[in-house]
Amino acid sequence: MIHIVRFIILLSTFILFGCTNVDNLDQYDALYEKYVSTKYENSEHADKMQKASEYIYSRGYDDFFSRFHPVRHRHILMTLCGRYANLLQGDYNKEMAWANLPTHIHTLRYNYNWKENIFVLAQKTSNELTNPMFQYAKKFLTSPNGMTPKTQIADLISTIDAAITMPSYGELIKKVPQFCTDIQRVYNIMESF
Repeated sequence: MIHIVRFIILLSTFILFGCTNVDNLDQYDALYEKYVSTKYENSEHADKMQKASEYIYSRGYDDFFSRFHPVRHRHILMTLCGRYANLLQGDYNKEMAWANLPTHIHTLRYNYNWKENIFVLAQKTSNELTNPMFQYAKKFLTSPNGMTPKTQIADLISTIDAAITMPSYGELIKKVPQFCTDIQRVYNIMESF
């Protein structure tokens, strides 16, 4: 009986995802408000939002991702963090061989202390099928206003290359694993019961 109920829930979730466009942040935000209205009761969302915001801003990320609110858009940010697991595991777009990705991966691991496990946790969380916001995040990221994996990797590579002459870019790269860890914590604060 439990398996039938799970199947029905997953089927209805997949049907809903298939019919919903998320082409911009306004559409994503509207879906987030709908999600909030069904998931949280009374002032629960506001209380958790305040706690999560205090946490993330105390960590020094005021302008780390200026395009995204670190709490409201946590599903998008978790998805972006999870993509780095693919890169570190060598599952990158073969069209980008020009970028000499193995050398860049080595640089990330040894010069910037990037560890796979941080990004794998974000990847696993963002692949959670029961949370519709991850599906909306993925739809947004693949829209013209989003960021494809190829663009994300190209941006990272250009940042690594820029760090050779501008050390501030290197500091930015070093912050990414901690940011992804902290976004996981924000997610846990917001999703806890």
